Amino acid sequence: MPSPRKISRRFACVLAMSLTVIILILPAQLFEYSTYFPNITPKASQSSLPENNLSQIKYVPKLTNAQKIIDKEKEMEETVSSNSVKKVIILAYMRSGSSMTGKLLEQSDNSIYFFEPLRPLQWSYSRKIPLIDFNNKTRKIVSKGGNGERRTKLFEDLLSCKFRSTYKDIFLDRGHASDHRFLPFYKCVGKKIHKVDECLHIIQNVCDTSRLRIAKVIRLRAFEVVNILKKIPDIKVIHLLRDPRAIINSLKQIRFRFDAKERANFVCNLMRRNIITFEKTFELYPKQTATLFFESLAKNPMGVTKKLFDFIGVPRTDTVMKWITKNMLANISSGGPFSVYNRNSLVVSNKWRQQLKFKDVESIDSQCYDLYNVSGYFDVMNPENMKDPNIVHFRDDAPFIKSNLVDRIEEIENGEH
Repeated sequence: MPSPRKISRRFACVLAMSLTVIILILPAQLFEYSTYFPNITPKASQSSLPENNLSQIKYVPKLTNAQKIIDKEKEMEETVSSNSVKKVIILAYMRSGSSMTGKLLEQSDNSIYFFEPLRPLQWSYSRKIPLIDFNNKTRKIVSKGGNGERRTKLFEDLLSCKFRSTYKDIFLDRGHASDHRFLPFYKCVGKKIHKVDECLHIIQNVCDTSRLRIAKVIRLRAFEVVNILKKIPDIKVIHLLRDPRAIINSLKQIRFRFDAKERANFVCNLMRRNIITFEKTFELYPKQTATLFFESLAKNPMGVTKKLFDFIGVPRTDTVMKWITKNMLANISSGGPFSVYNRNSLVVSNKWRQQLKFKDVESIDSQCYDLYNVSGYFDVMNPENMKDPNIVHFRDDAPFIKSNLVDRIEEIENGEH
């Protein structure tokens, strides 16, 4: 029988070995598990761990729940890969039907719609108020609307869901609430810029899982499009045009004060310059650029929407067609001048013929002659001509505009460009 001294020695050896195992092995196990359950990780090491990104972890222990999470992350990444995401910019004009066109595209499954993202840059310049980035640093906008590189980078970051590379002010602009997916974010953030960080994950999740990302802008010029296409090679840009008489009439309906002749001079010269520049861009990027006449969309919403969605590369679903039926083919247009719901788009597109005075139309036509030469619009000969619904003042096959979506979608599909 061993002596008590030998027993105590053996016990001491076993105890020492056990303590060694605990000291060497347990921390490794704790780290292994804390990778998946950050709450049990010491605070000092949490910053070094990937935040909510389990797919970055290479070593996978035999944990059923953790494996399911990782598989789900990988499945999401495969489903929404960079190749499957479609990015679109609508280059438009004030009161050109851009809100309706943007809302139409938003009806696509898994989409996100950015409403006038350049507006905070313009306000920052005009009101001399610096923007705040996600490092809480102030950035002054020193040129009207921000310089070209800044504007291009903003589109690049927004449409890639890199929100933290932009400005907090972008997300406080409640124009984005046009997309109902932003509403939970605005409920969370209120009007407090310091809460943007806390609430950003709401729209981050929406963007990360979206397959169609849309930005509608009236503060962009055609000469900037080339640089955007160079920086964002997977983007498509749609130049939305509308009859300048309809634009000016719509401005009058929202009590926008101006001289019709002066406003027509500004609108028509801008549209003409943009058309000429955009057509040159189309020659370089025929599969990424297209011109859409609002009148074409208003006259045939179903058919033109099919061509529009084919050009972008997304299906025209039943949800899209139901939205068109309800909001573009309604029997009676209702709602105010800012509404895009329960409308008859054809009636809306022709309202100027009933609401403008002929003398105003004459003034507009006198300023827009050069625009009419490169677009599909005609001047009005007399009051009777203006009121007669059988006489059209627009053709959607204008020969100068080779990028016309209605004419060229079949060419794109057949690879003729």
